[in-house]
Amino acid sequence: MLRVMGTIGASELIILALIVLVLVVPIVVAIRFVAKHNAASADLVPCRACGRPVSPRAETCPHCGDRREPPRG
Repeated sequence: MLRVMGTIGASELIILALIVLVLVVPIVVAIRFVAKHNAASADLVPCRACGRPVSPRAETCPHCGDRREPPRG
């Protein structure tokens, strides 16, 4: 029996839904991870000794160990 082009059966819809899930979910997860990472690193300041990003609340640089001045205020 010949099928008319343009009609989609239930099995094709299931396969299409699985393909979309396999492609879309990892992309959405990656975008959320990058956005969260960028937001977390936005408040970092450069270390005066090595220049790498450090939290303003850190007492020492986690990269080089340089003691930071205590936060004012």
